[in-house]
Amino acid sequence: MARKRPSRPASKTESEGELLRLVEYEITADTLPDRNVVRLPVKSREAIDRLHAMSSENPRQAIQELPQWIELHPDIPVFGNFLAACYTKLGEDRLAEEVMHENYRKHPQYLFARVNMAIMYIEKGDYAKVAEIFDNKFDLSLLYPNRRRFHISEFLCFMYAVGLYFVGVGNPESAKVILHGMQSVDPDDPKTVHLRKKLQSGRWKSLLRIFAAEGKLEREER
Repeated sequence: MARKRPSRPASKTESEGELLRLVEYEITADTLPDRNVVRLPVKSREAIDRLHAMSSENPRQAIQELPQWIELHPDIPVFGNFLAACYTKLGEDRLAEEVMHENYRKHPQYLFARVNMAIMYIEKGDYAKVAEIFDNKFDLSLLYPNRRRFHISEFLCFMYAVGLYFVGVGNPESAKVILHGMQSVDPDDPKTVHLRKKLQSGRWKSLLRIFAAEGKLEREER
């Protein structure tokens, strides 16, 4: 994956009534190792890279192959992520939701599974479910207290979902804090741009479509 920016810290401020506090952690464009992925056979690791590209460029073809990888490696959530992205990109929303639900059921601690579910519930206006998914912890260091490094894609996706949540529950000031953090890391990322426009206009677009248009729901950085 191309490096967008060097590693840098991010900080957030306390928000009235919400668990959003001043913290610091490292955001990096470097690949973060995943023990489960590293232990995979070479063929399987190569499949992750290949299917990541295929999910964006030829989702119909990827859909034919992904289920077998999900069955072969049920402990690797990124394959489910790719499948959900393919269905979303093709407008198969019901199938995408089914895959997202299943991926989250199997891997409830996987950040991208949480984010995808949160975005889905934000689109439905079910903000209580969003808070439940994030355990009322709207900061990465609270949600993952044993981690101090996050990939830039993890940071942006999580912050995007949290920013939209704050807009939805009528807390635009906290959403602006979130947007400031995103802009400090990547002001041109589509999620940053969309949150900024959302705060300016209040108009919604399909949030999952934004992810799919980027060739995501996110791959796991490893």
